[in-house]
Amino acid sequence: MGVVSYELEKNEKSKITSNGATMGWALKPNETDKITIQFATEEKREITLSAVLFEDNSGDGEAKSVVAMQKWRSGVKQQFEKALVFLNETKTSLSSQDIISGLETSLPSAQKENSKKPDFSVDFENGLQHGKDFLIKQIQNMQKQKGFDTLQPQEKTNELQNLRRKIQMAIATIKEEK
Repeated sequence: MGVVSYELEKNEKSKITSNGATMGWALKPNETDKITIQFATEEKREITLSAVLFEDNSGDGEAKSVVAMQKWRSGVKQQFEKALVFLNETKTSLSSQDIISGLETSLPSAQKENSKKPDFSVDFENGLQHGKDFLIKQIQNMQKQKGFDTLQPQEKTNELQNLRRKIQMAIATIKEEK
């Protein structure tokens, strides 16, 4: 079973989380991931793997960290599901800015008023925000790299279809909380 998220602890002070939610990746057994961590010259060099989340949404390590990763991924999944609905209804006559504006309107953002709810999770809210930011960045990249606004309707349809496929792939890798 592959790892879909992991958390490293640096010198028992700071935590670094790597998560495949937006790209749909999972580290299969015997695969590796590369991450760069900087240390100050005089700093002790100690890294601890503090938590992992597996493809079936089970985890190992610090329980609080495992739950945080699960909730964050649930927030990303919710955004992606809402984005698919919006993108399925998107007309190819829209500009990239119109699509971004539509996503900004359609997708929920982290809301301060949610913090008063009994089931509030800052990790879920952070996942919502990350998912939204990621999707908007994807549209911006389509404009920057492919000149989305100047494409013919069929080419725009193809680009949006590619984005939908990426989102569907990512959603398929995010299991619900146990």
